[in-house]
Amino acid sequence: MKVKLTSDQLGKNPDFDPKYLVDKETNPVNRIVPAGTELEGDHELLYLIINGQAEPVDDKAKQAWQRHLDKKKKAEQAKQKLGLKTRKPIAVKPAAGSTTPTPGTQSLGDLKK
Repeated sequence: MKVKLTSDQLGKNPDFDPKYLVDKETNPVNRIVPAGTELEGDHELLYLIINGQAEPVDDKAKQAWQRHLDKKKKAEQAKQKLGLKTRKPIAVKPAAGSTTPTPGTQSLGDLKK
């Protein structure tokens, strides 16, 4: 399965040597993998596509992506058939003195409103 990164990602450094101390400049554990890099591997690469970090390149990746979309669609149809509600994201209030929401600052009492 081949995918192409759509944005820069953090990846393993193939030159990392565990015998030496970890150092950002001389022996980094990770490195930046630039957008446009093609990766080849197994089905774990499908998660990069699902998260919008990569796009499928070969037929195997495109088929895996289509299977994922089909399963997602069938799950939604089953939820609707059973009358189940889909989960909605919780609204978050801005922290005191801030205009932007801060995750985890909403009290349980606010959820009931």
